[in-house]
Amino acid sequence: MERTNFDPNPEALLSLCGGADIRLGAGRLGWRAEPPVDGTSRLVDGRGVPMIDLWFAYGRFVAGHAPLLYWESFDPEDYALTADFEAARAEFDSEYRRIREPALQVLGQPVVESCAPGCAHSVWRTPTNLRVLQQAAHDPQFGLEINWWIQPWNESSVPPFGSLIDWLHELQRVDRRFA
Repeated sequence: MERTNFDPNPEALLSLCGGADIRLGAGRLGWRAEPPVDGTSRLVDGRGVPMIDLWFAYGRFVAGHAPLLYWESFDPEDYALTADFEAARAEFDSEYRRIREPALQVLGQPVVESCAPGCAHSVWRTPTNLRVLQQAAHDPQFGLEINWWIQPWNESSVPPFGSLIDWLHELQRVDRRFA
C-alpha cells in the first residue's frame, strides 16, 4: 500500500461550500487554490500540503477528489499465495475503516453505505454536495484507492444501481450543449 501526500480531514471537507463557491470555503479554512491545469485546481493548506483536487468544466465545479492510499497489487494474480492476497486485502479494508472512523465522529451516520470487501463506500449528503469516502478503481493504472470525493448533488440525480465510482464519473459529465 502506498500513502499519498493528500491530508484532508472530514470536518474541513464538510465545511466547503457547494457549487462555484467551493474555493471560497477553502479560503476560510486557510487553503489556497494553485493555478488550474487542464481544468483541475488543487487546493493546498498554508504549508502547501495537498487537500483535494477540484475539477471544473466551463467554469462550473463538477467534482473534487482526494486520493489517500493506493493498493497497486490488488489483482490476486500478483500473489504467489492466496493467503498473501487475502492479508493484503484485509489491510486495505482495515485502512478504510481507520479513515472512516473519524469521519463518523464529524459527519454522523452516512445516508448510503456498503461494506463490501475492496469496494466499500460511505456517502454523506449536504444540501448541495455528496461527501463520499470510498474504496474504488478511479484510475486503475494506479490500482485500487481509498479516496474522498465531493460531488455536486441535487434531488434529481438518480442514485446508483451499480458501481458507485461509475455513477460519480457519469455525474461529472458536462453536456456541452448547455454549458
